[in-house]
Amino acid sequence: MRIIAALGISAALWVVARALPRLDETKVDSAPGGELARDLMNRLEKIDELLDGLKEKALRRARVILLKFENWINAKLSKEAKREGFKDFLTKKEKEEEN
Repeated sequence: MRIIAALGISAALWVVARALPRLDETKVDSAPGGELARDLMNRLEKIDELLDGLKEKALRRARVILLKFENWINAKLSKEAKREGFKDFLTKKEKEEEN
């Protein structure tokens, strides 16, 4: 339960951080501790790019898995439809429901 809460909080923080406007490099350099802030921003940008790539790959893989699952279900249904008696079973069931 704690892991789920931590993941939820970190996801919310990530969304908020992405929504904030980015700082200009000139403003960061002129501010006290600007070099440290610039290094931190560079690291966060690299992490953001990495997470974007991972998200895109995960969504692509999920799509492929869903398409394979859909094809598997369609193949099973077509095999069942070709079996004798399956269509008769469906028509009998529909007739029973009408009565």
